[in-house]
Formats: sequence, structure tokens, C-alpha cells
Amino acid sequence: MRSNEAKEFARFLEDICIKFMYIRKMTPGSVALDIRISDEIYIKTCQSVDEYRRYEEGTIRLSGAKVAAILCFWIKKLKPYRIEIDTCGSLLYSQVNELCSLMAAGYSLKWGEGKYPTYSLDHLKSLLANLRYESTSIPSLIALFQAKTSNS
Repeated sequence: MRSNEAKEFARFLEDICIKFMYIRKMTPGSVALDIRISDEIYIKTCQSVDEYRRYEEGTIRLSGAKVAAILCFWIKKLKPYRIEIDTCGSLLYSQVNELCSLMAAGYSLKWGEGKYPTYSLDHLKSLLANLRYESTSIPSLIALFQAKTSNS
């Protein structure tokens, strides 16, 4: 049986999916969220947050940048979103998990730091390629989001 927190987390990821379809002007139902993977992301995110809390002895609440990085990492790694309708192979559609991971991280930063990061188109393309094709770590994403919140 799923916990209420896992259900809330899945609703958050579903909301990201809906926002993605709206922004990209896609037909509702074009992108689907795999609930099993959502539950795994929830577990991995909680485990990673706990590890960072243990590492930072006495820390009760992690910075928004750290939580955003952990969330972004697990979404892009486990890929809970899938395209249900053929979209002609557009790069922005093939990178649905990477885009949604940045959107989720952005909302997490907004809640944690009060700032939603913005990206130039060139930076976004570079970041998406990095998330998709390079080995991206949680610490590298923490550095990115700390820089984005300190400069925005």
C-alpha cells in the first residue's frame, strides 16, 4: 500500500506532466507518468535527502538547491514520463524526462528558496544535452541550482 506522501509526490509529478503538455501545446494524454517509477523516485529521493542530512550533521532541512538537485537527478535517471502519441521525433519531445526534471527542480526551488530559475535558450539546450547524454551527478546539479538561485 502506498503512503500518503508517495501519493502526493505522484500528484506533483503528474502536475509537472500536465504543465509540460500545456506549455508544449500537446493533446492531453500525450505524455504519461509511470506510477511504479514515480514511487521509486519518491523512495530514492527520500533516501538521498536522508543521506545528505546525515552528511551535514544536525541539518534538519536541506537547502532548496540540494532538494531540487536530488529531485532532478532521480527524475532524469529513472525516466518516469513517456510519450504516448507520436510527435515526429522532435528533440524537445524526446527529452521529456529531462525537461520535466528541470521543471520539477524549478518548482522545488521556488518552494525552498523563493526563486524559480530561468535559462537562456542556449543554456537550456546545453543543459538538456548534458542531462540526457552525460553522466550528471547530484553534486554537479547542486552547484548548478545554487548558482541559479544566487544569481537570479
